[in-house]
Amino acid sequence: MPHAQVTIRVAPRAVEAPADPEHPPADVLRVGERWVRFGRSGLDEVEFLLAANSGSEPRPLHKGASGGELSRVMLAVEVCLAGTSPVPTFVFDEVDSGVGGAAAVEIGRRLATLADDAQVLVVTHLPQVAAFADRHVLVEKSSDGTITRLRPGHPRRRGS
Repeated sequence: MPHAQVTIRVAPRAVEAPADPEHPPADVLRVGERWVRFGRSGLDEVEFLLAANSGSEPRPLHKGASGGELSRVMLAVEVCLAGTSPVPTFVFDEVDSGVGGAAAVEIGRRLATLADDAQVLVVTHLPQVAAFADRHVLVEKSSDGTITRLRPGHPRRRGS
């Protein structure tokens, strides 16, 4: 996604002044001259906007991103935040959808970087991405589609 742009919009959860300003609801707070509502994640609404191609308008991720684009944006965010808030396990599906070649290698590198400090599970069909894995699991379906088996791959160290 060489021409993609991600914008993060932060806005307070503004509300109308309560009928009785001396006794507002428990989740409403006066900040300066305005009233805001707070929730479990704070006072602000945070929205990620994506312009996947040059010249396109930024749109909310949930409205404008394909599954693969969403996975790649989340991978980028997780790599940026990896050292600040450790998460034990990440699962990515379709993170390499619609890419190949050098872009797939870069996705594999970033997944490997994330895997330095966390467990990372990736569903992929690309050898460029799979090459960075420490372990592989093959999921097979029988020809009649009724049996699914997991077959572990051979463990190896990255770079060997």
